[in-house]
Amino acid sequence: MKKILMLGAALAVVSFDARAHYNPTDYYINQHQKQYMQSVVRPYFGADYVYTLSHFKKVDDGAGNRIEALKEPSNGFAVSGGLKFHEMLSAEVSFQQGLKARKNIAGTKTENKLSVVGFDLIANTPQDSNFEFLGSLGVGYYRLKYTFDDGAKHSGRNSRIGVRMGLGGQYFVTDHIALRGMVRYNLVKMKGDRKDWQDLGALKRAIDFAVGTRIYF
Repeated sequence: MKKILMLGAALAVVSFDARAHYNPTDYYINQHQKQYMQSVVRPYFGADYVYTLSHFKKVDDGAGNRIEALKEPSNGFAVSGGLKFHEMLSAEVSFQQGLKARKNIAGTKTENKLSVVGFDLIANTPQDSNFEFLGSLGVGYYRLKYTFDDGAKHSGRNSRIGVRMGLGGQYFVTDHIALRGMVRYNLVKMKGDRKDWQDLGALKRAIDFAVGTRIYF
């Protein structure tokens, strides 16, 4: 009987000590980490406002000056869908549509509209907090429509596959909603259709400034 009482007392002490060191927060953190690791593979979609600075091949303005006749900042939007397949890697497909950028050079009117279909691999820093830095590398199919009116209206199209790279950041408002900002450099190197006015449609490079949101599932 004495041995049974001594064993019961020892068990009570061990139980009390375990309760004294139990922290509900530790359980929550462990469960949260477990849930996050189980949900690393996450599809998502997003939308962005895009401000683009485009640079074109210079052409002769007829007065002996070399100018970028289509060079004008443009506004646009982009929609995207992606898959986070690793804690620090995602793959994303996007469609970007620029609005018309108009320019008037001494009575000569030009207009252009750029659209891009892109595929990017995106790396992020470890998600130790709600904020993460982003870096991207990918390819894009660039399609340019443009017009040139010097009394007679001309129009043309040009397309090219180029490479793109970007840097940015993302802040998770909730587990499913993130705000994202990116700066992307696009190396396009389009060639003009002919060695005359249509050379003005030779887009060389572009810089995108994008802000938007991503919805994760």
